[in-house]
Amino acid sequence: MADASAVGSRPQAPGVASRAAVPWFWLLGAVLALAAPRPAACDVWVGNGPDGGVIRALVLDPTDPDVVYAGTASGGVFKSTDAGATWGAHRTGLTNRSITALAVDPTTPSTVYAGTDGGGVFKSTDAGSTWSAANTGLRVSFVTALVHDPVTAGTVYAGTQVGLFKSTDGGGRWRATALDTWARALAIDPASPSTVYAGMDGGGVFKSTDGGRSYAAGEAAPYAAGWRESLRFWRALAARDWEQLVAVFAPDFVLEDHRPLGLLTSLSRDEYVASVRALLDLRPDATLRLTNVLAIGDRRSLAVGRWAGGEPEGTFEIPVVNAVEFGPDGTRRWHFYDLDQLDEAWSCYDPLRPDPLRRLA
Repeated sequence: MADASAVGSRPQAPGVASRAAVPWFWLLGAVLALAAPRPAACDVWVGNGPDGGVIRALVLDPTDPDVVYAGTASGGVFKSTDAGATWGAHRTGLTNRSITALAVDPTTPSTVYAGTDGGGVFKSTDAGSTWSAANTGLRVSFVTALVHDPVTAGTVYAGTQVGLFKSTDGGGRWRATALDTWARALAIDPASPSTVYAGMDGGGVFKSTDGGRSYAAGEAAPYAAGWRESLRFWRALAARDWEQLVAVFAPDFVLEDHRPLGLLTSLSRDEYVASVRALLDLRPDATLRLTNVLAIGDRRSLAVGRWAGGEPEGTFEIPVVNAVEFGPDGTRRWHFYDLDQLDEAWSCYDPLRPDPLRRLA
């Protein structure tokens, strides 16, 4: 490998003056660069922090453009009051600092909401100085999106793995809306706040024109059946409802573990549910996250998930690729693969059924 000090330099021929004597064309280039028009401000990006890990969410105070909130993957919420030039940590009361979403109440900008991975929703009424949990009625702890009504104070929506929730009292209580699919992104029409859009993790957009009471599936319609089958599993697991979890699977369900260790090879429905219960009895803190949907069809899905657990027993994380086939009476086949077996997982997934397919990755 070339000496790093030589990177960008030109070879010097014998007898030529050293680089201390700067060639005239270099000087000319520098003058022209200084004289050239400066790029527009929108073309210039400057890194100004904050130092809190991956930035997952950003939101501005709609009444003060200098106030910006940033949600980080491991450091909680940071706030800037000088348009991003400097940042300060604002996490008092945030018992979960893995921030996934942020929203500001435009009618009362000192009220800020933070969605988390594992802690549900937190709320601040003092512009982020202190936080408290606001999870009554919210059935899951993983929140992927938040949006606040632009007109009505206290009306806020939360997207989760098991559907979209709505609160009309500032997070005091959440109620499930008609949308029972995983909402990754949310938006409200500022001219008609009863019109709400929800972007699905598996692709497509749902739209409500009555504040969440009903939704039109639109582009996502051919894939909704597969989503609903998947959500039955996530809801039952989140509630630790073992009877409902058994009901998710068809009587002839078989789980095939294609990973090199093959720990769960050819498990029946009852055997698989028993294995899940045993893990959660051993590690009550363990969570199963659906991290990325690769493809979705009416009767099949391919996704990446992970089992994870934290302290005090010691952290662990087990990523797994799932190829799932749905039947008329529930999930019929579930195939496990490691991440480095993704090509094999696709080969398993593609021929499961010739139904409408949305390949996402």
